[in-house]
Amino acid sequence: MVDGGGTHGADTTNAVREWVIIYTGLTSTQAAVLDAHYESAKNDLLGFNFRTPATRGDTLYSDVHYLSYEYPPHEFFQAQSRTVHLIKRPA
Repeated sequence: MVDGGGTHGADTTNAVREWVIIYTGLTSTQAAVLDAHYESAKNDLLGFNFRTPATRGDTLYSDVHYLSYEYPPHEFFQAQSRTVHLIKRPA
């Protein structure tokens, strides 16, 4: 380490990756699917798999976690929104 300290059990060769995904115009069913995934994965030590879209390289990342999950204000109950902030830390 630059400060002379050491790291133990950490991968210092891979950078932290973060994604912010903003979903708008969701139906209540679509919002429920996102909510259910968040509820099932929010305390999972091993994280989950996340694949970036083909427009972003179509890369599969494992051990991804929710950094935050928000219910932004929306004008219509029928059209909901969610803001998802994911993080992939080095192993």
